[in-house]
Amino acid sequence: MPRPCIDLDEVLGTYLRQFGALPPTSPRIRERSDEWVRFHSFRNLQRYPHDAADRRQLLRRHDRAIRTLRRQFGGGRLIGLAVGIAPWQGIDADGRPVTVHHVPDVLPGLRHMFNTFDHPYDGSSGAFGELYATDQLTMRGLRRELLRQTLVFDSDIAVIDETARWVYAPYDGGADVLLTSSRDRDLLRRQHADWLSPLRSGL
Repeated sequence: MPRPCIDLDEVLGTYLRQFGALPPTSPRIRERSDEWVRFHSFRNLQRYPHDAADRRQLLRRHDRAIRTLRRQFGGGRLIGLAVGIAPWQGIDADGRPVTVHHVPDVLPGLRHMFNTFDHPYDGSSGAFGELYATDQLTMRGLRRELLRQTLVFDSDIAVIDETARWVYAPYDGGADVLLTSSRDRDLLRRQHADWLSPLRSGL
């Protein structure tokens, strides 16, 4: 039986009402410190998995955190998000300048939703972020992408569900989570206190 369709425009409209035009990337999520928490995949500030046992632990922690978010703060289907960058100035075959859009291809079925924000990694004027979304995300596909994230410096994906009450942004050493209130953030922190950073900054 096919799964019912999700109105991505409605879901992302809820996202905008909850979080504004904040890009769902780890560096920007941390700007909302009252609703943000970071979880580590490993103890002692270990950042990368060293062996198969580490990779299993990494996936277990991601699975548990996402299950907790869905159970306590909204149980809808998962939505994958990715950020593209535009405009980049390029040159076509005839030497004429063209605007280049960097379209992410990290998740299946991504489609462009809207342009929202200055891109956090680009110091030049005129660069903005494009938000892409997909309702074709499965936990199997997400696990595969989470393992790939251990090879990059900062994640280019995030996960929400249909309620858009939380944002889960993995990075190569764990995940940054954004909730809609400090009360919900503190509840989540208490449930996974052994995954928190030992650093005062929470990083």
